[in-house]
Amino acid sequence: MAAQIDSSDLRIPPEKLEELYQQYREALQRFFRRHRPESVDDLVQTVYVEALSTQPREAVQEPLKYLFGIALNILNNNFQHLQHKHNQFMSVDPKNLKSIPKNTKT
Repeated sequence: MAAQIDSSDLRIPPEKLEELYQQYREALQRFFRRHRPESVDDLVQTVYVEALSTQPREAVQEPLKYLFGIALNILNNNFQHLQHKHNQFMSVDPKNLKSIPKNTKT
């Protein structure tokens, strides 16, 4: 039986989190294993932290879609962060350093 999330303030009640975690953990792990195998457990945990802290506009009728929406956003944010971090560094062959002009200002 799939968990239905429906509370007065539309947040995922903490008592439902364990049920949702048990029910969808393996599906989320498979999803992240395909895209970020080195961070599977951390990313799955981030999904549940985010799910607990967000306030959807309406009751969540399909928790799997909701959790995978969060997972996709986390994956996109993670990718952008890694791209930004990667772009901060430049690889140069030490042999080519001689061709870089030196600053001769005194």
